[in-house]
Amino acid sequence: MLREADEHHNRIYFIYKQAMLNNLYGVDLMPEAGEIARLRMFLKLVAQLSEGDNIEPLPGLDFNIKTGNLLVGIAHLKDAEERLGMDLLGLDKVEDIKQSAIPLANLINEFSQAEQQNDDPNSLRDMKGKIKKEQEILRSRLNNNLYEIRTEQDDFDQWVGSHQPFHWFVEFPAIFNDGGFDVVIGNPPYISRNKVIGYKWHGFQTNNLANIFNVCVERSLQFINHNSRFSMILPVSFQFRKDFNATRNIVTQSLPKRWISTYDKDPDPLFAGAKVRVVILAGSACSTAEQSYLSVTRFYRCLKKYRPVLFENIRYTRLPKEIEKHTGWLKIGSPQEGKILQQLLSNETTIGNLTAKNGAILSYKTVLYHYISSFIHPPEAYDLFGNPLEQPQVKSIFFQSCHSRDAALAISLSKISLLWWACSGDGFHLTQSGILSISIPGPREFIKELSHLAPDIHEALKKTLKYAKNAEQWVGNYDAREIRHLTDKIDKMILHEIGLNHFWPDIQLFNAAFMKQSGGKTALVKTPQFL
Repeated sequence: MLREADEHHNRIYFIYKQAMLNNLYGVDLMPEAGEIARLRMFLKLVAQLSEGDNIEPLPGLDFNIKTGNLLVGIAHLKDAEERLGMDLLGLDKVEDIKQSAIPLANLINEFSQAEQQNDDPNSLRDMKGKIKKEQEILRSRLNNNLYEIRTEQDDFDQWVGSHQPFHWFVEFPAIFNDGGFDVVIGNPPYISRNKVIGYKWHGFQTNNLANIFNVCVERSLQFINHNSRFSMILPVSFQFRKDFNATRNIVTQSLPKRWISTYDKDPDPLFAGAKVRVVILAGSACSTAEQSYLSVTRFYRCLKKYRPVLFENIRYTRLPKEIEKHTGWLKIGSPQEGKILQQLLSNETTIGNLTAKNGAILSYKTVLYHYISSFIHPPEAYDLFGNPLEQPQVKSIFFQSCHSRDAALAISLSKISLLWWACSGDGFHLTQSGILSISIPGPREFIKELSHLAPDIHEALKKTLKYAKNAEQWVGNYDAREIRHLTDKIDKMILHEIGLNHFWPDIQLFNAAFMKQSGGKTALVKTPQFL
């Protein structure tokens, strides 16, 4: 290959063409997506040409970029047996088709080689026609087999048209004869399962999960071989939602070595025009369960002007296995953060243990960016004319006693609690389960000691009240950043209780990095200007 590249009149053009014909494959449900992919590849080739170059015919890529449904169809014999539950007769039919696909793979390889050598166009056209005819025969047989076991209500032609089944070992026979793809990458749709109409899928472990990206991940992992690399761009909820645990388990079983980096949509999204919080999952199949590990990053927030240098500055941290088993795939920025969280999670007492059905009330903002905002008396909110309004995005929790409520107030405003939220949350919302899961290390005496700090905190908070103009309202909030001289005492008490006094600089470093990457967001004023 290298010798041929050196002998070619345009070495770069030759390498790109070889890669497109022999290494790149793709499938999309929308035909226009495949057309756009082919066009971009053609333009990449044409861009390598110089004036005076002998212009070769562009590759067709008909057998590389295809249209079909990722979730409907048969990937290989194991898929037919384990996922679709085919009986022996059905499996025999699939095995027979698999054997028929072997000469088809050889024919496609011959066509690819002929296309690379710029053979006679008429000969290429005849070979392409023969391949398409053979594939259509095998495709039709598999469609019939699949239609029979699915007991569809639509007639056969309607079902094929609406579901567009894609049978991977027939469409890419050479790849699956060798065990699957070496690399699988993708960006599946982030769509509620209930919004997918027109087709149904069956037999996946993640069938009933709320978002379709889960089943897309599970399906894509069926195409890898034992040495594969895998990467997907996914919504941030994949990393932490409990109901997506099944997907994370499937990923762990298929990819013992995993890396996941996490990106906020503010101040600017990772991908221009895609205002979503995302993770990039990468994994390797070439290891054993004993070698399994997960490396994670902190929650990256980045201005778009720094995007070109973002990836070269990504830093991964090995997530302790105890944390992975206990809470899932947390986002941590350093081994020290992992150690702090590990110690906190070893303690069984949380804010949730202090709550009651009725009692003393603690309120909190359900959205946040720079700090956790909790308080005993919610700040005021007004319309533009100064009329009082109910404070938006505030929820309340009842506690067993005022002492319990005061302890929860104190600890929720700490930097360590902010660290917990930054590692376990979605980067914007503070849920009730999120605040209730904040750890309170130490015995009841420690809780009592925390509660003694609450009066000073409460009085100091009232002096930090500021207003932001939002959605035709003046919304008040307390600024916990201005009372760090008080909340720092809480952090030091927590570190002392878990035996990590020397980690105080790491808490300071986390908070400084978190505030810097957050940047400014909303203009705040002491006194709202009413109309």
